[in-house]
Amino acid sequence: MKVIKKILAVTMACVVMLTNTGCENPFIDTPSNTPDPYAIQIHTKDDLQDDCYYIKHGDEFYEIPYGEQSFYKNEETDAEYVLAKDDEPEPTRNWFYKKGKDELIIPTMYQDDSIVYKTSETINNVFEWERFSDDGYTIGLRGINLSENGKLITSNYIANLLENGPFDKVMHRIEETDNEYYQTFTIDSINGKKLSQKDLGENGCIKNLNTDTELKVQIYAGTTPYTIRTKADVRVFSNIENYWTKTIQYQSGFAEITTSKSFVSGYYKVENSGLFRYINRPYSKDIDITKIDYNKRYFKKEENGYLITKDDKDQYLYEQ
Repeated sequence: MKVIKKILAVTMACVVMLTNTGCENPFIDTPSNTPDPYAIQIHTKDDLQDDCYYIKHGDEFYEIPYGEQSFYKNEETDAEYVLAKDDEPEPTRNWFYKKGKDELIIPTMYQDDSIVYKTSETINNVFEWERFSDDGYTIGLRGINLSENGKLITSNYIANLLENGPFDKVMHRIEETDNEYYQTFTIDSINGKKLSQKDLGENGCIKNLNTDTELKVQIYAGTTPYTIRTKADVRVFSNIENYWTKTIQYQSGFAEITTSKSFVSGYYKVENSGLFRYINRPYSKDIDITKIDYNKRYFKKEENGYLITKDDKDQYLYEQ
């Protein structure tokens, strides 16, 4: 086993672009019995847009689309918060993808594919990768904490509410009718069951919800009760590991960023890209992407608290 130090030297490869057309796409997690939810437009290198990330498969480029991020900030004022601040993962840095269309357009990158980035600006010498666990489904609410009296609370900050979701709509209505902005509100119960700390995931979202039934969520803005009807139809992905790479290859019109062979299968973003699924195998039409464990950790802690790799053949992911 190897003690982890600081920064992975990896070869950087190409990216893929994904938008709307009618082609069947092997890189999208679309069940075989489901109609193509988003048609896919395949791009060439001449179609790539500035400041965009793509997954490159052969000569085809697919866009990496965005979900809703808890760490999204105004680009003009808080852009620095878009990236993780240190080596330690932050589980409350997460993505929301609505069940159905949104989650099905998360693209898949294989070991022999690459990430591509096109820009007219200076490119960084170091690239940050964040890995995310697939935490299943929740309601469109996050940033939840435990109050001093044991209640689950969250603020009505825009990043905590699924845009145009039921909680977002109610909080806007509260502002309009009461002419008052509530800094926090309490999530009291779901379908009559009182909520407590055991219902709160490390990612700041409510866990263990039934995805097949309507949920009646009782919240309080101050002492005013509101009942919100919703479903656990928001798939949440949460930050579990962070890596850095510092090797880049320039091609005609774009830069290529490749993963290390040490990278395990999982959900990733690089720098300010959207979320994509990475499979640590060369592409094959015989791979069943639904059977892969995407949450298996690369790091573990030894007895003194140091992060170490699971296999002594793994290269260092960091260097001093």
